[in-house]
Amino acid sequence: MMRGNKEVEPFRFLDLPKELRLLVYENLPRSIKRHQTRHPDEPSHRLIFIIKSVPVAILSTCKLVYREARPLLQASANAFTRDIPPRIIDGISGRGEGRMLDALVRAIMKQVHVLHDHELGQGPCLTLSQLFEGRLRDSLSSKRNSRYLVKFVHQAGHYLKYSSMPNGATGLRAIELVKYTSTLSGIGRYWALGADLHALNSRLNPDGVAVMCAGVLPAGVAETTNRTSRDVLIPQHINFQAYGLECYVPSSRQMEESHWVEGWLE
Repeated sequence: MMRGNKEVEPFRFLDLPKELRLLVYENLPRSIKRHQTRHPDEPSHRLIFIIKSVPVAILSTCKLVYREARPLLQASANAFTRDIPPRIIDGISGRGEGRMLDALVRAIMKQVHVLHDHELGQGPCLTLSQLFEGRLRDSLSSKRNSRYLVKFVHQAGHYLKYSSMPNGATGLRAIELVKYTSTLSGIGRYWALGADLHALNSRLNPDGVAVMCAGVLPAGVAETTNRTSRDVLIPQHINFQAYGLECYVPSSRQMEESHWVEGWLE
């Protein structure tokens, strides 16, 4: 004989012991969200950046919850920022394209440099008008979702300044890049990518930073953004050494599905 389901009586969160409330704060789910942007001179060239966030709505519950939760959520947000590299997915590009990626990397390094003499959480965060220039700045200023781009730059700058986890192969802190590739085959497919990365890294490496290719996705193939999908396309490793491009950018290992799903998909 089956027992009927017993209804659970509602209870006030503040009636829980403080130790349990602290466990709740510590285990609030962290999330990632994808946002996209374009350069006005390359309107068909899409760039996706990934925002990391910790839920803070609980702080508005009451003064007691605010006092208890704020230090834990701040520590969680700081760890989230320091432990996970900034991640970008760049659209199809040939040699001489990729203005948005170049502008974004420059903005990130501006943010890194203003944090030079500050402890974590103490330094300034640059505004959109300070991070970008010219037509791009004007274009971004008119878009409401540009606040997410600025937040991404702040997170990336803090990771590159304060992270204690440099890339093991290079000793550099990484901006991770997944790239859509063209329909070319052989060396033509990756030569532009290798040359673009070389141009970026030649100015980034002296600051201890590198843009690392985490993998490539084939152009024209629909790619899911949802981690619950069964049809997940994993970015593929490029053996730059086999293409004679090792001098431009070090080869990365094949990305594991769990890393892609948990770190790059919503």
